[in-house]
Amino acid sequence: MDVAIDSGGLDILLSNPIIWFWFHGSAMEKILLPPTQHRKRKTYIDRMIEVFMTKRREHFKNILLFSLVSLLFVVSPCPAFLNSSEYGKICFSSGRDESREIYVMDVDGCNQRRITFTPLEEMMPAWSPDGKKIAFEGSPVDKPEIYVMNADGSNQMNLTKNSDWDLYPAWSPDGTKIAFASERDGNWEIYVMNADGSNQMNLTNHPDSDHDPGWSPDGTKIAFESWRQGNVNNEIYVMDADGDNQMNLTNHPALDMDPTWCCTSLSPTEPSLSPTKSSSRKGYVLASAVVVSVAILMIFFLNGR
Repeated sequence: MDVAIDSGGLDILLSNPIIWFWFHGSAMEKILLPPTQHRKRKTYIDRMIEVFMTKRREHFKNILLFSLVSLLFVVSPCPAFLNSSEYGKICFSSGRDESREIYVMDVDGCNQRRITFTPLEEMMPAWSPDGKKIAFEGSPVDKPEIYVMNADGSNQMNLTKNSDWDLYPAWSPDGTKIAFASERDGNWEIYVMNADGSNQMNLTNHPDSDHDPGWSPDGTKIAFESWRQGNVNNEIYVMDADGDNQMNLTNHPALDMDPTWCCTSLSPTEPSLSPTKSSSRKGYVLASAVVVSVAILMIFFLNGR
């Protein structure tokens, strides 16, 4: 005997596309649609599709619009809003490969690539002014030293070759010298050496800790941190590039750290971080325009049904 079906209730139930896809071809279809009504199967499926397209059209358009907006953000993971040929590259240290290694990437975050492959823990990278070299701190266990390498990671060389800690490499503006902090004298001092590691010289020669050097843009001064107030307060000092005329700049009871020199000027002609007209950017805009056009055509088609 056939089972009576409330077709209206079934229509409402099957208007949900998730339920319809589960129902179609399942055992429930055979139970709710007995043999005498199997011949109506095609008609029922067609009717369910029509119900879905009619009653859910607005929902479908909303989903389409949401998908469109999402696609605009993922169609190109590297839209090149900043042109690396204009703004250079970014070097950084990362622990993503178990040990700390040096990586380089474009200024928009694309093309991230590892350039050091050694047992060392490599940190604190510093570009040479011409962009051809990178100085960094390399530590096999717990005695970091100052290394230098080509910008692609090749030709790595230990510059300090010292049994004590050497940190904070900083290039002079002309690229001929590297300042750094060293603990080789029993306390932290500011040292300077030639870019090839020769002529290493203690600049600060003070019994308290001095570290984190930074060159002035013209290369005549070096700013640094110092614990010269009885090792209880960090202050910012400045000195001549040869270590003379060391002077406390901050003179404040709070901790003062991480001195960084600014550029020589901040003129209106300095390039701003605005989108560039690179080929990658053009490709991204073109792809987005195609996606928008297709989506608009689909929406007009749905409105016309």
